[in-house]
Amino acid sequence: MTRVRATDNGFVFQTFNLIPTLSAHENVEAALVPLRVSTEARRQRAAVARESVGLGDRLRHVPSELSGGQQQRVAIARALVKEPKVLLADEPTGNLDEETRDEIIGLLETMWRERGLTMIVVTHDSTVARRAQRIGVMKNGRLQFRQPSRSRGAAPAAAVAAVAAPPPPPRRRSRGCRAVARRYGRLPRVAPQTHCRHLEPISARKR
Repeated sequence: MTRVRATDNGFVFQTFNLIPTLSAHENVEAALVPLRVSTEARRQRAAVARESVGLGDRLRHVPSELSGGQQQRVAIARALVKEPKVLLADEPTGNLDEETRDEIIGLLETMWRERGLTMIVVTHDSTVARRAQRIGVMKNGRLQFRQPSRSRGAAPAAAVAAVAAPPPPPRRRSRGCRAVARRYGRLPRVAPQTHCRHLEPISARKR
């Protein structure tokens, strides 16, 4: 399992998970260290991955000197530098504004098309979900897949599509919740339902 995670899977996180003391280039290159790739090969592959996500002029900047969108681009480059077969993205736009969200999702779609990746994205954002090719909705502990409906202006089938899950029914607050409200002045939030987005490889769609 460790070998598969290291070689075949790329990961993109909501909070970026970049190493704060390393530059953008070093963060991308670090993904290849466990694979025992030579120093020169690591530098070359990291440079190609950076260029592919539009970060050629930010190679020496540390994460604190980058915007949220730029940090997520570094994280995507780090995931792709291993040349994975599967890309897993957990709320990749959760910490971004709408404009940057659209840029990052557009970048992921481009990488998906060009590299023929299987891409799985978990999101609570219905705007992101509507751009998926195939969706699975997690509800009451069960995952159900469905084909998304098409509407005018939606992305073509070659790109992505999806639908949003209905909101969960109202839940009665327990005595414990009311105790928290008295102590902190507010009720604890109830996590919304999660959408799981699955993009099949291009090769699979042609069969």
